[in-house]
Amino acid sequence: MSTNVGQVIRCKAAVAWEAGKPLVIEEVEVAPPQKREVRIKILFTSLCHTDVYFWEAKGQNPVFPRILGHEAGGIVESVGEGVTDLQMMKSLLQELEVEKFITHEVPFSEINKAFDLMHKGEGLRCIIRMDA
Repeated sequence: MSTNVGQVIRCKAAVAWEAGKPLVIEEVEVAPPQKREVRIKILFTSLCHTDVYFWEAKGQNPVFPRILGHEAGGIVESVGEGVTDLQMMKSLLQELEVEKFITHEVPFSEINKAFDLMHKGEGLRCIIRMDA
């Protein structure tokens, strides 16, 4: 685990400020994990059609600003009270075999290109490399 346990950290995030508009890469603060939460360091993440749905905000009550994402793969940075069995998550990801659904890979700095590929129907799942 990191030396950031119990501390607020600053990191980069792609923020959606408006429906359908390009995301803006900004520095944000992330609070320490609360009860039953886990904070992870993102190495790779993916973009899928669920992210596009919330980004477009069609047929829903839009909530902006918004940081999209729900399938983040990474290293556990710290955990909140009540978190147990982090091996269950690892096993689940291995069983899902998500590699077969990956159609593109882009660096974090080009996250809007990933949204464009998904929006045009040219991608099924796009991997975002956070270090690039």
